[in-house]
Amino acid sequence: MLIEALEDSRRGFLNTRGSTLSESPIKRGALSIEHLRPQEWRSHWVLETGEREDEADTLLHTLGNLTLVTKALNSKASNSGWFDKKEILNSHSTLLMTRDIVENFDKWTLQDIHSRNESIAATLVEMWPVPRDNKGLLESSGRAVLSKVSVSDLIQAGFLKAGQIIYARIAAQKGREGVLSESGSIYVDGIPYSTLSAAAKYVSGTTSEDGWWFWVTDIEQMTSMKELRTQFLELTDQDETEEPEEEE
Repeated sequence: MLIEALEDSRRGFLNTRGSTLSESPIKRGALSIEHLRPQEWRSHWVLETGEREDEADTLLHTLGNLTLVTKALNSKASNSGWFDKKEILNSHSTLLMTRDIVENFDKWTLQDIHSRNESIAATLVEMWPVPRDNKGLLESSGRAVLSKVSVSDLIQAGFLKAGQIIYARIAAQKGREGVLSESGSIYVDGIPYSTLSAAAKYVSGTTSEDGWWFWVTDIEQMTSMKELRTQFLELTDQDETEEPEEEE
């Protein structure tokens, strides 16, 4: 199961090789799938401003909204609101990927699910990369496709500037700062990181982060680096891709 593999990744068991952070991988088939935003969410959940019911229903069964729990804990958490569910999971779950969520999110919004989906996609690509000799399929398009946008690209285009401060948005790290260099590196605690995701992983202490969502340029307006990237792509008439950043 993919979710079990993701917990193994969080424990340091990537592709079953290399150093590990925990004593053992997760036992297969022993746990149940838990929907963080429950399937019957309308009973105890409300939509945040700008959220839509159809989007909430679509995201229910995506990996970003799923974790693993015991059958007993699944029944206990059930359709609880986020604050009650968070307390239940925090008190009883020992899975690292679940603790990453309950310790870092005061709310569980649709944007949070989107972000976790992207973070999980990056982890899966790292665990099972495309074979080196695979050439893939290319589709022609009237527009140029940009495979990767860098912080340096945004600085050169004037969307950002060298020396600018960016901020972590997740509650547990909210207010942590990074400083952009002219080359596009992100300095956190005086340490340079070549990608936003690498800097985000350092701040959060996790093994996978979507740096474009994690960092914002304005702590009040919460303007994300991803929004600036989208503006850059629209300005240059290029298609946005969801390829993850290369990690350090």
